[in-house]
Amino acid sequence: MSRLILKFIFAITLCLGFVACSKDEDKTVELSIPQESTVIGSEGGTIVLKVVANITWLIEVNQNWASLDPSYGRGNTDVNLVISKNSDISSRTVKVTLKSGSFSQSVEITQEGNAVVPSPSDGSAKKWADRLEVPELKAGNILHPVVTYESAVADSVLTYIYEWDPNRLHIRWTAFYFDSYTSQKNWTRKQWVGAKYNGVTYDGDPWHDDMYLASSMRTTYDNHRGNGYDRGHMVASGDRLYSMAANYETYSYSNMSPQLAAFNQDYWVQLEDKVQYWGATRSFCDTLYVCKGATIDNDEDILSVVKSLPVPKYYYMAVMKIKDGNYSAAGFLMEHKTEGYSKNMSLKPFAMSIDELESKTGVNFFHNLPDDIETEIEGNYKEGDWF
Repeated sequence: MSRLILKFIFAITLCLGFVACSKDEDKTVELSIPQESTVIGSEGGTIVLKVVANITWLIEVNQNWASLDPSYGRGNTDVNLVISKNSDISSRTVKVTLKSGSFSQSVEITQEGNAVVPSPSDGSAKKWADRLEVPELKAGNILHPVVTYESAVADSVLTYIYEWDPNRLHIRWTAFYFDSYTSQKNWTRKQWVGAKYNGVTYDGDPWHDDMYLASSMRTTYDNHRGNGYDRGHMVASGDRLYSMAANYETYSYSNMSPQLAAFNQDYWVQLEDKVQYWGATRSFCDTLYVCKGATIDNDEDILSVVKSLPVPKYYYMAVMKIKDGNYSAAGFLMEHKTEGYSKNMSLKPFAMSIDELESKTGVNFFHNLPDDIETEIEGNYKEGDWF
């Protein structure tokens, strides 16, 4: 992941005038910064910046994990921008600023986050894989926790966590939880119009590439453009409204699945709305754990492939609530179609035990529970606990 992905060549030219030794002779000089705007891999490395000038200059960065050599000079000079390894799962950005007199120009360079590839011996994944909402991982897939810092609680919060299939280029499942904080509604989708985040001003939904993933397995707008399907959220925008940062993360292209428009907007959304209601109702639960996913493991559970993206045949949810120390769980499975559904339909026909959902999806849900609790709640779906 240490190779550079060159986006475009960015050249800035400024003409500065000054008076030479002869009071009658004026000279004009030119300061140019041919600069490649780049994304660099998590392993870090060196980017060579070129300063073209015949006057003195200095160059600086705003992050301590990046350094410049040299940091000042006169005339044409190659400057080495050295970026250290990024061990965190989040991407990060450094601003490089060139100055000379009143002239100042900045360029931002982004470094990818460090992917976590889970395996039985991978201790770095254990921190996340042990959470109650996280199913058992499939060998060869990638685990990515999406974490945002929440000033309201002065702490980092797990916005959601997902298992990525690098061969299918699709989320296998994504998991998150609702509690007294994460069920709050402090942001709305409509607020993105004119909003600024990470230096970008949006005129609508903040779609963006997933910088948690290596570029070789990253999906983009090109995978979705004109493919005939909605960009269906796996973690719904309405699932993460407790902050602007949390809601932004739901618009990553890796969180999108090709969904039929009516299924996405009229039918699947009914189950999403119900789960959001459960998660926000403290009389119903203290904490609600949610795992959403799509059937992509087997070819027979994929309707088609469009622009390298699988179109799943089924979507599912596994939910578990804890209230006053009591546990209850339910599974839901919906076929990806538009026939046979209606608006304001009952969700009861799609409900089942977790054991049954596991047999249909091949996913081992809630396996981090104590064995006795897992056996009890996964084998017994109690409709009265949910409807």
